[in-house]
Amino acid sequence: MILFLVTTWPTVMSHEGPLCKAINTVSKMKAEGEVLDYLTVYLHWDRTPSGDLNKMVTSTLKALLEDGDLTFQKHDRYGDDLCPRAWEYIFTVDLLCAHLGWKWTLENIIGKELWPVMNAWVTQPRHQQTPVRDVCVAAVLRLIGRLGQLGIKEKLCEFLQNVSKPINLFAKHGIAEGVPWEVQLSAVYAIYDLAPISPKDALDSLASWRGDTTRPVPPAVTSCITQIGSLCRQIKL
Repeated sequence: MILFLVTTWPTVMSHEGPLCKAINTVSKMKAEGEVLDYLTVYLHWDRTPSGDLNKMVTSTLKALLEDGDLTFQKHDRYGDDLCPRAWEYIFTVDLLCAHLGWKWTLENIIGKELWPVMNAWVTQPRHQQTPVRDVCVAAVLRLIGRLGQLGIKEKLCEFLQNVSKPINLFAKHGIAEGVPWEVQLSAVYAIYDLAPISPKDALDSLASWRGDTTRPVPPAVTSCITQIGSLCRQIKL
């Protein structure tokens, strides 16, 4: 294991992307004993100060919202997906928040950072891409879904109702409100990520959305609805 770390990680950590920096910072905080000693030598941790996770999260979110190169891209299974660069931002914030904990994430990231972005996008004209671009709000939706899973894993679902309900409604009324298709799909996948909080509400929302749409539904959406339906049946048993 140590041989793998010291021969492979220097190559991985040499990249300057936000995800590699986050992996480096969290690994430095979690490593102990002999592993810490070896990695300190081979990754030169003794020469660099520990990163501030709070600042790393906020700077990553800022970069996501300001990155003009983010795009949607076609995907055989998911329909219209986010580009790899957008996913790198999402995975970075997800990793850092996993280390900081769900309650901190709910209060400081979802409550103070992500909901204001959603509110700003909802109130701007649909054809307008300022202050929030469609691809950015789609990335925020996918990020909320992933962050919500932190609360599910920590069995703190009582704090998640206020996260899942607005997204259920957002998707349910998305077609009537003229929400772009790509953003609708991101909401659908976020609902799937949050479905364990209230499977029936998630299923009702997706069934309503699917019944209203006139567009072909990607295979991943059908799979999501099937899995949530199965979860609902298990709960009834």
